[in-house]
Amino acid sequence: MSKNFDTFKEKTYDSLRQMISGDTNIILGMIETLLQAQAKDLEVTFTNEKINVLTKKIDELESEVRKLSK
Repeated sequence: MSKNFDTFKEKTYDSLRQMISGDTNIILGMIETLLQAQAKDLEVTFTNEKINVLTKKIDELESEVRKLSK
């Protein structure tokens, strides 16, 4: 009986390892997708911030041009 139990135990462990491995891959895939979305969001935010800085600089330069034109 001990040998049968050990065989059953090993098969159960193998089955659990395969299930956990599959679940891990699914979870890692979801994490990777979320990280990619976050990276894209950060890229857009960074780009928008750069645009805002440049727009502010343009406004400042236009203001200086108006002052110098008077």
